[in-house]
Amino acid sequence: MNNKIAIICLSSIFAFSACFGGSDENSDGSSSDLGSMNQYATSEFSINFPKDWVVKEQADFPSNVPVNTIVNFQSDLKNERFTANVNLSATTVPEGISSKDFALSTIAKAKNSLLNYSEISREEISQQINDELSLESYKIQFSGKKSSIENLVQFSQIYYV
Repeated sequence: MNNKIAIICLSSIFAFSACFGGSDENSDGSSSDLGSMNQYATSEFSINFPKDWVVKEQADFPSNVPVNTIVNFQSDLKNERFTANVNLSATTVPEGISSKDFALSTIAKAKNSLLNYSEISREEISQQINDELSLESYKIQFSGKKSSIENLVQFSQIYYV
């Protein structure tokens, strides 16, 4: 059976313009000021991120970071309770699963594993990959926490297969 890799853009804010290179428009239709952005690129994807953010790759991760995390972008502005960040993760999924199906499955897992889970918004989105390929998926915002002693955290996620 062939497998695909699902890329999950996890962020606390949508400060990037297109996970897969498409256009210079953000997912909300506004354009990015690419002069204030750097680009991180691999053979599989590219992402623009603010110039004053720090990039951490797998070799830089502490042991508690999930093994499927590819790269992390963190705001240079530190806060005792939370630092704005974007994580990109890759997960192997069975052949034939759509981005929408993967998103719904991942959302259900978050709902079942996080305490005080609350969905804030869900939007169907389309990401143009190239002239011939466009992926349909979801952008979702939700809040929750991993344990009762942690602070409530708000997440924004985009899923692509």
